[in-house]
Amino acid sequence: MVLDASDSVLMVRYNEYRANRSGSFWATPGGELEPGEQPRDAAIRELREETGLSTTIGRKLWQKTFRFELPQGFVVQEEQYFLVRLAAVSPHVHNSSSEAISEHRWWPLEELQSTTEIIYPDGLASDLQASLAGCAT
Repeated sequence: MVLDASDSVLMVRYNEYRANRSGSFWATPGGELEPGEQPRDAAIRELREETGLSTTIGRKLWQKTFRFELPQGFVVQEEQYFLVRLAAVSPHVHNSSSEAISEHRWWPLEELQSTTEIIYPDGLASDLQASLAGCAT
């Protein structure tokens, strides 16, 4: 979970690849572990690859497990989310990974909560707001 100095959340857009859906969806930067890699190390690597940012990875916010459809079929994903706080407002980001990211966007939390766009994981804005309210960062 990458937040800028104004608490906007960085999200990445993917064009929908599932045959039974159309359009696109938004998700947090991230990805799978490489062999022998620890979750925090993967977060550092994925952040650099998908955003170009190299910064400190903060505290673990939560862990989620859910079933999700990928191009190769359904998988059970176990995801860990870490907090990343940036000193700049909406810094430039870019994708250098092989991920099919079509767009990056800084979302104000209020917009993320009220959008009709598809956001993954479900409940992200509410979970983030509760986590930020519950603990100092």
